[in-house]
Amino acid sequence: MIPLTGFMTNPGAASHEFGLGSTAVGQVRGKVFRDNNRNGVFDSGETGFENVFVSVVSNGGTTTQGFAHTDASGDYTITTPANSPPGTNGYYVTITPPSGFFATSSTALGPLYLTSGQTINGKNFGVTAYQVISLAASRVLSLASLDLQERDWVGSDPATAHADADIVLGADAGGTDNISVWFNLYNSSPLFSNAPSSPNGYTRNAPQSVLAMALDSLDLNAPRSRPDLVTGTKSAVGGNFFIWFNQNSSDNEGYFPTTYSPGKNYQTQDQGDVQAVLTMDCAGGSGPDIIVGTRSLTAGRGTIEIWQNNDVATPSFSRQETYPSAGNIPLNQLGEVTAMKLADVNADGRRDLIVATRTGIYSGELLVFKNVGNTNGNRFLCAFDLALDTDAATSIACTDVDLDGYPDIVLGTQDGASSGNLLYFHNEGMSLTVDFQLKRKVNAPGIVTALAPGDFGGLSRTDLAVGWRADASGYGGGVLIYYLDAGTLPPSGTDPSSGLITSFVPALTTSNFNYGVYPSVPAPPFLTDVAAGVKTGPTTGAVYVFIR
Repeated sequence: MIPLTGFMTNPGAASHEFGLGSTAVGQVRGKVFRDNNRNGVFDSGETGFENVFVSVVSNGGTTTQGFAHTDASGDYTITTPANSPPGTNGYYVTITPPSGFFATSSTALGPLYLTSGQTINGKNFGVTAYQVISLAASRVLSLASLDLQERDWVGSDPATAHADADIVLGADAGGTDNISVWFNLYNSSPLFSNAPSSPNGYTRNAPQSVLAMALDSLDLNAPRSRPDLVTGTKSAVGGNFFIWFNQNSSDNEGYFPTTYSPGKNYQTQDQGDVQAVLTMDCAGGSGPDIIVGTRSLTAGRGTIEIWQNNDVATPSFSRQETYPSAGNIPLNQLGEVTAMKLADVNADGRRDLIVATRTGIYSGELLVFKNVGNTNGNRFLCAFDLALDTDAATSIACTDVDLDGYPDIVLGTQDGASSGNLLYFHNEGMSLTVDFQLKRKVNAPGIVTALAPGDFGGLSRTDLAVGWRADASGYGGGVLIYYLDAGTLPPSGTDPSSGLITSFVPALTTSNFNYGVYPSVPAPPFLTDVAAGVKTGPTTGAVYVFIR
């Protein structure tokens, strides 16, 4: 007999009983398929897509109830706990579209309520590939897109123009091409020539590196629809933001002058770098005014200035307000302005000003300025100010993520030498006060450098394109699409380039690039496309246009 050591008997021990039962479950089944005709329906002849991740989520996408990968036929089956009864927390079945593909149907289907033993069938998802156009560029910093109205009409009638969006790029100083324009060649294939050269594009030389751009019709010369260009630059001898009026003669519309328009060079009071520029009628006149945000000469500080349009045929602009001092900003100080957006956050019919700043290496602020009027003084009053103790804000997107009727805010940030986040702030929808609450934080693959909202597939609701950088000193990075169909920010995105872009993406712009109203209106659906400016090195880069 072998003695037992290390054990003791306890004759006084009590016994306990535990009841165990099986959880009631149900199943969700469906298919992910290659939607060749982009109609969102699985049609005869279309094939399934293997190895696509599909999940069933609840609680606004924060809880995963089950997941699977599609089989060789594109089919999936997911077993999940039954949620009916009680039927109060609906499930959504979601997909992450494969790299290089976009959704032609919703990426989130629901709400679903499963009883014990029930199978819900037919939850199908369509995907199809982007058309990718590569353009030669260098020293990429900023992007914008709008129809510049090059002479693409019949006879003398501009009303027959194509209304196709062109691309404008801003780049570092160091060459004669720190502004590049690609004309949209609708309905040719490809839509853009590789190089921005005549007759399909051109280049211009700005006084310094072009950090930010805005396209808008600033003058009163007929026709008003021709957009002009505002460039925010690093501080130069002649100023730090400049206006380029689109030419108005009969044969050369779409061309900016070879240098900025005479006398239209302006300097902010702090003589800093203009990192953000917006246009908006905030003075009540006939033409748009200009809002500029700066990085001042003092580290961690910046300003916002309002420049008023004098509403003559070829206007000039004059400084009316400088923030801080105006705006009732807490502590009367503002960080380096890294991004600005306009959105009516409180549904009063006036667009408010949302500002992202950097106050330190990895700190910043989110500020919302309520638009209270058009008269000079304090037309924007600071109504919300949130310090970001561990995140420097780098970029902003405004969109109604949860479709409650109020625009929410997504901030892109940097919180380390090679890391950053996406911060989703929910608009609490208050009409008298302005309040945003952090709803979700998603770790980005690197430093977030650009955000662009747009409907990139699925439901007719806005999604989010994200440009990122692998680290603060190198040129690695990429671009991702985050689908918001589930009403929240998902934990990961889809690479539209299918691995083609592996470099730093400092700029994004969106438009329906393969649309034009003449010679014929293309068939719907009218889909939003995205262009990514890529910086592969100090003096090298490219623009990639992803057509849906």
